[in-house]
Amino acid sequence: MRQIVDVADILSGNAWKSANFSSDPSVGLPVIRIQNVSDTKTDFVYWDGEPLDKYIIKNGDLLLSLSGNVKLCQWQYGEALLNQRVVRLSPRAGVDTRYFYWSLRRVVQKIEALAKHAVIANVSVSDLKSFEIPLPPLTEQKRIANILDKADAIRHKRQQAIQLADEFLRAVFLD
Repeated sequence: MRQIVDVADILSGNAWKSANFSSDPSVGLPVIRIQNVSDTKTDFVYWDGEPLDKYIIKNGDLLLSLSGNVKLCQWQYGEALLNQRVVRLSPRAGVDTRYFYWSLRRVVQKIEALAKHAVIANVSVSDLKSFEIPLPPLTEQKRIANILDKADAIRHKRQQAIQLADEFLRAVFLD
């Protein structure tokens, strides 16, 4: 087991001034707020100002929200700015990104379990750094991540099949 701080770099988001927020996507980059840490695209606010390069997020970056509903995602919506209470986790050399993602999912479950005793889940960066993940050799990490990716794809297909079956049953019933 290795602490997250030993296997990844953690960047906390910036507190962008809300006076420079806009709903117009033509004014600047979207700001990744807690509600945007998701596998589905949600509404953004946009930063109408000069961004700081170190806070620019790119596709493939791993993001974790630290307040409210603690969520993890691999960003896929283009360049955006990292807001406060959201962190980017960048695995270091020797750590497979997909394996790290799946290991972080376990950490999120632990955080959620701790939050059951609080009104709002709230994790500090220092708490996050101390969580541990198993770290087998890189070839084993890749093998495990491959298996979990396939299982997740099957789970998604099953959800789609259930949804289609429900729609079909409704349509037959209405007929």
